[in-house]
Amino acid sequence: MVTLLVSDVRKCMNELLVKDRFDFFLLQEATVSTFSTFTIDGHRIDDFYTDTELEEIDEGDTLMPYEMYRGHIYDIIKGNKTPVSFKIILSLPNRIVTQLITASELSIKPEGTHLVVIFRFSPGSLTVTTGISLSEFTMDKSLEKAFDKWIMKFLASVGIDVERQA
Repeated sequence: MVTLLVSDVRKCMNELLVKDRFDFFLLQEATVSTFSTFTIDGHRIDDFYTDTELEEIDEGDTLMPYEMYRGHIYDIIKGNKTPVSFKIILSLPNRIVTQLITASELSIKPEGTHLVVIFRFSPGSLTVTTGISLSEFTMDKSLEKAFDKWIMKFLASVGIDVERQA
């Protein structure tokens, strides 16, 4: 796990909320506090979909793509006043978790492995924290280190400058 301080909050907010750079992630949860607190749970509700629609959805992921929520979150945040705070938890889709494990030549099973990135904003500060959850216990930190490296490379590729926190 690594915590990164975002150097240019405005730039990061634009990439996160306006552009489609993070759309391939899945939304686990978003909580935005402005004049009230808004909470979005990104878990799919299967009863909403027809059987045909469900067949087209990746059953391996129970979370929905961030792109479905991005505009709604932006609408809550935008305005004349800065939000009191927000937290957006994005999860890597199973296919990318599998690619990362394979590319890192790790013997960890992708099933039950969750890699998340948490954006936390409070006035004047935006941090990005990585997190990992495994269904099996291991003392090996190789996947955590590989994910931390991957997220820092991804953020750099979309022009988000960060500095590692102690």
